[in-house]
Amino acid sequence: MNKKGFTLIELLGVITILAIIATLTSFSVVGVTKMIKQSMWENKITLIENGAERYGEENNYSLRQNDDSGNIKKCSFTIDGVTEGHDYCATVSVQYLIDRGYVTTDDLRDDKKVIINNTNDEIVNDTSVYVWIDKNIVYAEYVY
Repeated sequence: MNKKGFTLIELLGVITILAIIATLTSFSVVGVTKMIKQSMWENKITLIENGAERYGEENNYSLRQNDDSGNIKKCSFTIDGVTEGHDYCATVSVQYLIDRGYVTTDDLRDDKKVIINNTNDEIVNDTSVYVWIDKNIVYAEYVY
């Protein structure tokens, strides 16, 4: 007698192998998606910091002004547990940079231009960027 077709055990084996491949592929896709979102967010941080540096260069004179008491303006911020202090500095919001054209974005929420953190889908317009001058070079650091 000539048998044609597959046995139940053979079919179950193929289905099991396909399930394992599908599981591995889905984990890979999730990991790649997470890396892409992180990379997009890092690019937005660079965009924000570059805009803040342009702000600092265009407002260099006002950054170098003393405070109302005649003292040098000083500020400090903490990143990864390390506190840095600088002379001739300012804090600006991301919204301020967007409103004045230092940072551009195509993202809109309720007809308002926003920058969205791709890793957690939060709007970061109200966060701060520290701008300071050191040896006549303007630096900016987005603190999140």
